[in-house]
Amino acid sequence: MGRWYALYVVLPVLGGLLACAAAVVRNAPAARRLLNLLLPYKAMVGVALLGGFFVNWQEMRFNPLKGFDLSFLFGAMVLTNLGSQLVLGFTMGFGQLAKWIPGESEPEERAEALQRKLMPYEVSIGVVAMTSGLLGLLFALDQELFF
Repeated sequence: MGRWYALYVVLPVLGGLLACAAAVVRNAPAARRLLNLLLPYKAMVGVALLGGFFVNWQEMRFNPLKGFDLSFLFGAMVLTNLGSQLVLGFTMGFGQLAKWIPGESEPEERAEALQRKLMPYEVSIGVVAMTSGLLGLLFALDQELFF
């Protein structure tokens, strides 16, 4: 159960919080100190989100719609969780991944251009990620709410 919490609850909530950092600090200035401690790890959280996406994708047997077989709410939670992990992981972790890959290439330039296009949506996707992570926590606490 520990890995499940990390992949479906902790990573999306932490990634969403980091993605929404500017909006959180604007609305709650007391949170600035805590977020300043976490921001240096934003790229690594992005890489972890990408890793979590691929693990979850494989665990769903490459069919994220499989969750809808159990219930609509569970399927929606899984689908939004996977989608937000992919997009946030890409926008937050691509810089770190690009540092690890040697050389410059055309696919890397295209990926950077796509990342720049997705950046304005990072806060919105962060809210979706936090919501899906909190729904995952709610599912872990009381599964009957989902069925």
